[in-house]
Amino acid sequence: MIKFFRKIRYDLIEKNKTAQYLKYAIGEIILVVIGILLAISISAWNIERNLGKSNEVYLIKLLEELNSNINRLDFLVLPNNEQIGLDSVVKNCLYIIPRFSKGLEKSDYEFLLNNDMYLGSSQLNLNDATYEELLNTGKLYSFGSDSLIKAVKDYYKRYEREKYYNEMWKNVGIKGLDLYQRAMIKLINDHKFSPETFSLHNYPWVFDKNSKNYIDLQRGVEKFRINQSLDLNKCIELKEDTNKLIEIIEKELKEKY
Repeated sequence: MIKFFRKIRYDLIEKNKTAQYLKYAIGEIILVVIGILLAISISAWNIERNLGKSNEVYLIKLLEELNSNINRLDFLVLPNNEQIGLDSVVKNCLYIIPRFSKGLEKSDYEFLLNNDMYLGSSQLNLNDATYEELLNTGKLYSFGSDSLIKAVKDYYKRYEREKYYNEMWKNVGIKGLDLYQRAMIKLINDHKFSPETFSLHNYPWVFDKNSKNYIDLQRGVEKFRINQSLDLNKCIELKEDTNKLIEIIEKELKEKY
């Protein structure tokens, strides 16, 4: 093709057809420009198509990540095969706490011995691997609409904030556990390992509201309530936020892909 156009140019020059040669030269320039523009357009289209595929993959991975977070939050809040859940232990604390002021009875201690008051300071441990990948590669700012990017950033910022508060408040639960065990450890062990001789009357403090053990027990359960109520509310709110972000991502996928 290049030889063909070169031959035309030589013929025009040799025949001294300057005007025609200029017209031809301009036409050739226009063809070259059109070719360049077409190449740029095709390249841009390929880049856009590849970016679209990449974005779709990330959106799907984010959905999987968020659904795993829903499962994790449900595991923490609701009864399951491994534990009773934050919802239950908070209810247990709320049941027993008002009874301290009038004095615990035998049935109240039976409740304490047969129901969990504290699950330990829950670690959220939500999945954020896809978000971290988007953030670290810079793809976060080009993988969707501005509203989607903002929603994703806000969600994971909220998660980071809650992890910080989770760490800060867990000491309340740990202090509660220390108080609870100081008060109840012998009683609990005797009930568990020597049930045939166990009797509440062997522990005079249980019916003495002014005794140190009684006060420690009351303070311990209250700290359980504070710590676990915060964890429970945090999980409920995070689940709501997770579902909202899932809806936004599903809408983006439906509209663009």
